[in-house]
Amino acid sequence: MKNNILLKDKSLLISGFKKLTIKLPPEIREAVKARNWSLLDQNAFRLCNNDGLIFNELKNFHNFEEIEHLINIRNYIDDEDGIWHDDGSRYLAFSLSLNFAPDSIAGGELFLRKKSNKNEIVTLSPLAFGEMIIFLTGQYNFEHKVGMVTKGERISLAGWCS
Repeated sequence: MKNNILLKDKSLLISGFKKLTIKLPPEIREAVKARNWSLLDQNAFRLCNNDGLIFNELKNFHNFEEIEHLINIRNYIDDEDGIWHDDGSRYLAFSLSLNFAPDSIAGGELFLRKKSNKNEIVTLSPLAFGEMIIFLTGQYNFEHKVGMVTKGERISLAGWCS
């Protein structure tokens, strides 16, 4: 696969993902507590921008030019199962947990699998604040989806590297 020269951590090819813990600045915690999504997005932009905390961390795993991101809020009131998808032409994706009490969440799992083996699914329960899953995309024959939240609220910063 031509993208393998961009992949710095070849161990990702086996499982498709890694779990990391990121020491987030206090303003991220404060924005989530205040439910100030605009301020959270501004801070997330800085973290994902060139030379930002998340950008620099992900550069250890793969070469890329930019990160796109969004704040993902899913709750039991109006959630539904996601669909399997591979994030198209992007190389690497991530889900950074902004949950203070992940044990209060039912559902909301991140499911990962190789496209070539649809019966072997990795299930990752919602994580604690500052924990991040980085994972490979369709460029490496992987796809993912998020399950329906049936209790509580799942807050994450999702992103894609291209």
